[in-house]
Order: sequence, then C-alpha cells, then structure tokens
Amino acid sequence: MGEKVVVQGSDGYADPDYAGVIVDGTLQGVDLYGGAYKETYRIKRDRGGYFDAEELTLLKRFDTDDELRQEIREKIRTYALPRSMPEAPAGDLEGRETMRSPLGGSTCSACGHRIRPGEQGAIEYEHADRSVYRFDKRCSGIWIQELRNRRLTPPSR
Repeated sequence: MGEKVVVQGSDGYADPDYAGVIVDGTLQGVDLYGGAYKETYRIKRDRGGYFDAEELTLLKRFDTDDELRQEIREKIRTYALPRSMPEAPAGDLEGRETMRSPLGGSTCSACGHRIRPGEQGAIEYEHADRSVYRFDKRCSGIWIQELRNRRLTPPSR
C-alpha cells in the first residue's frame, strides 16, 4: 500500500493517464496447491478518482531522480544491476560490441519501463559473462553516477 505506480498499456509503455498510488489490494483464486491466482489493486488516480489494475500490468513510478537513484542503489547492492562497466568499452577480443543501442521495445534493467525505439541516450551493455543490461537515458546517467560514487567512496570498516 502507498506505492506509486503506473499501468503498462497494451502497447507495453507506461500510460500516464493511469498513474496513482495503491490504496487497496485483493487476491483471488488461490488454492492449497499453488494454483492460479490474480492480484488486483485499487489505485487512487493522480488526476482524481480510482481504478483497479492487475498486478502484472503495474510498473513502479519514479517521480524524482532521487527516487530512481534509491532504486538503482538497491539493485546494485543486491546484484540486480552490475557494479561495473563492461571490461572493454568498444568491443571485446572476439570483436563483439559491449556497448550498443538497445532494440526498440526492450525493457530498462533499472526502472522496468519499456525503452522506445530509437530513444536518444538509451544504451545496452554486454558484460564478459554475456549478461546484458539495458538502460533508458535517465537510468543510464544515474547508474553511471552511482558507479563513479562507489569508486570514490572508501569501503566502510
């Protein structure tokens, strides 16, 4: 309850007309053996009124860079995002690119929102272990800042 969310529209992108704060939730169809269920939330719309949405259609909403920075820090801390840039910035020894523009419709590894085709500043990184992380422009900038801050901050004892 109280989490800021936005509904993912049928095109896969956040729909700003359906943004708000979760105020209630219900769980339907649970059985003793882990059968199918549906979790629905009641959301107080930013523009007034309420609407219901299934959990699978909701995305976290980050209204400020500080909120997004906290999410990225937590994902770095829990290894959901890498703690370093790829080893070879232009390409690895096998000639693969380690940095490139993501394909349209990819999901940002930091915020979970879909990246629009041709979005300026969006980037994809492939690490030596072949893991791939995609970022929209806003998240990429904050992630890189956080990596720099981690290097400048001495480890706590």
